Amino acid sequence: MPTLLLIFLAVFILLLLILLTIQASLLFYWLKLGVPFVPSKNKIISSIIENVPLDGDKKFYDLGSGDGEMLFALAKKYPEIQFIGLELNPILHLFSRIFHRQPNLVFRRENFFQVNLRDADYIYLFLYPELMGKLLPKLKSELRPEAIVLSNQFQFQDVEPEIIFPSSRPLETLRVYKLSK
Repeated sequence: MPTLLLIFLAVFILLLLILLTIQASLLFYWLKLGVPFVPSKNKIISSIIENVPLDGDKKFYDLGSGDGEMLFALAKKYPEIQFIGLELNPILHLFSRIFHRQPNLVFRRENFFQVNLRDADYIYLFLYPELMGKLLPKLKSELRPEAIVLSNQFQFQDVEPEIIFPSSRPLETLRVYKLSK
């Protein structure tokens, strides 16, 4: 019986260490990047599916793709579109790559400030306004005029969205932008 108890204790300690590592990673990247991991709600995914015309041979980028759940749901619905998730947190990136596999979906561990977005047809953001403000000049200089930027909840300062799909619930408002040069 003591051997079984030692095995149970070892497994418990191992699981605890894994959970602590995940928590430490989330906290570290929140402090480093200034954005915590908060998954997009299903209402946002539904709002994109119902209101944004996703079609054709296009590229859809998620800047800060987190656990990849939002892109995975869209990739299953739209197999003709190439979905690209960019995430710096190695734990979230690994989770996405392991648990969200689709032929039209790729996750890359890259800093989106250093990725050329000229081929993007759609950009999805769930970022704090301060980070969106830093990202705006890059998007304006790199995106084609027809590119669509979708923002979950937060808005660009001094740029009016083309359309707002509001919600009375927190983190469920979708803003649609065209950032013509």
